[in-house]
Amino acid sequence: MKNSAINFLYSTVLKYPSKPCVVDSSGSISFEVFFFRALELAKIINQADVINQPIAVYLPKNGLAIVAFAASLMSGN
Repeated sequence: MKNSAINFLYSTVLKYPSKPCVVDSSGSISFEVFFFRALELAKIINQADVINQPIAVYLPKNGLAIVAFAASLMSGN
């Protein structure tokens, strides 16, 4: 059941790994690349022992900011 943005991302990565997920002026990121970048950043957040804390994302409006938002969700914060 797709009851969260992350569950929806998981199922979409499995179905369409090479399709574009984010397209901006600097290029595009596939669902697979997007997922693994977000997962790596989520691991870094979890290693910092940040649990149930707000995570501020201060980046230019581009694909990397969206990856950071997904990572904060994946980290459980």
